[in-house]
Amino acid sequence: MTKSRNATGPVTSSKKRCGTCIDRKVSCDRRYPRCTSCIKSNRKCQGYGLRLSWPRASDGKRSLISRSATSPRANNTPGRLHMINASSWDIEVHNFLIAGRMIRPIMKYPLPWSSSGSNATDQSLFRFFRETLRPNLSSFSSQPLGEALLRIALSEVSHAGKALQHALLAFSAQYRYGPVFRAEELKLSALRALSLSAAEGMSAHKAVQHVATGMVLCMFETQKSSHSTNHWLCYLRSSRTLIESVSLEKFWRLSDAPMLLEWVSYHEILARFSLRHWRKPKALLPSQVICDTRPFTSPEMRKKARVELSMIMGQASLESKRFFQPLGVLSEVVAEILPSDNPETHTQEYQCKIRTLKAEIESLRVTASYSLADLKSERIAAKSEVYRLSTLVYLSRTTDQCEREDSGIAALVERGLQLLPLMGTCERPLPLLIFGCEARTDEERLRILNLVSNAEKTLPDRELHSVKKLLHALWTQDDLHADNILKPTYIEKLSAVFSASELLPHFA
Repeated sequence: MTKSRNATGPVTSSKKRCGTCIDRKVSCDRRYPRCTSCIKSNRKCQGYGLRLSWPRASDGKRSLISRSATSPRANNTPGRLHMINASSWDIEVHNFLIAGRMIRPIMKYPLPWSSSGSNATDQSLFRFFRETLRPNLSSFSSQPLGEALLRIALSEVSHAGKALQHALLAFSAQYRYGPVFRAEELKLSALRALSLSAAEGMSAHKAVQHVATGMVLCMFETQKSSHSTNHWLCYLRSSRTLIESVSLEKFWRLSDAPMLLEWVSYHEILARFSLRHWRKPKALLPSQVICDTRPFTSPEMRKKARVELSMIMGQASLESKRFFQPLGVLSEVVAEILPSDNPETHTQEYQCKIRTLKAEIESLRVTASYSLADLKSERIAAKSEVYRLSTLVYLSRTTDQCEREDSGIAALVERGLQLLPLMGTCERPLPLLIFGCEARTDEERLRILNLVSNAEKTLPDRELHSVKKLLHALWTQDDLHADNILKPTYIEKLSAVFSASELLPHFA
């Protein structure tokens, strides 16, 4: 007598239908390893394992070929999508703003490291600086800063000259290869040479070489992948201390010193903006912040800054003087503004200061920016007007001036965004941040992010990574607070996002 097929052992079954029955859309007895339905119909049983699902050609719900993007929104995106995601960190900042907590959440930055370029010779790095970097380094007034640095580095054989040479090589290595060990080795060599030079005594001439080295190292620390320390501020402070140690008047008379002084002043003004909103209790300061992080806002320091700025404008052409003035007003605005809950904001003296600053900013409008024949002058005029507009927007928001409606601020932002492409890429981060804070809709935010992306293509070493992170965080807070009756003030929002970072934002 012949036994049945399954009489030799227990019958096992699956919890789901086999793949063949699923495709046929028929019932399945789920017998293992092959179902009875497939055996009777003489079909290959696809089993019960995990299957990759591919759309059939006749499937109307799942197309094999996607439809072409014909919507206006798709056509407005130039080759890449920008995603803004709210993370747990954003929620923590939101809770901090609405609950008034004492401890801010911390934003951390990864530090990628590359082994490429480790065998780069000093000769190849020097040639790269001379041929590639030198022509593109200029001051705020578009003076040839790269040429001056090369001239100072090669002016004499000394420890100070060697320090600047190694700093330039370190900057070249990091620019060309990213954060490589060779760049760090050259930076340490520059610091050792500075130490040997300082041990020999300091003169005004040597101070020029030291300040140049300090500012190159400041620039080195602010490169796109150097997101691990706040040492750039230490180099900036040290450069300022050196200038004061030999006296501003003596330093000013030396060759190339006025250009270096302009460079230091520009970085200091933008550092004041960051320090105005970056608030860290001393107990929570990162260990690497070994220098003073207080704002440059004491009366003595502000007086020195005014004298210095007047000296810089004094050596500039009559046309360039007007272009430096918005930087000076920005410095004054950052020093004067107070949170709205400060009782001093209700005094006549404070309100008079704000009105005076506003009138001064509005009087600085550069009307010749489009009619200047000289490309260099046009670029200076554009950056001057952009900084004037961004300062006016910032002052209006931080002082909660009700007389300026949102439509008026929108007009200022629109003009600033139109002028941004005429500026050098290095000067764009702070205006981009201030204008970007005004973006409310997806279209407006996309426009800002596209400007950031275009800047990245123009100057790949400055990825504007921190500006994008700050904008994403600020926009997320706007969205999270959209339905709240009580919203954080402009200053509260900026300060919360800035202070949540372990690193002081850098915009120069």
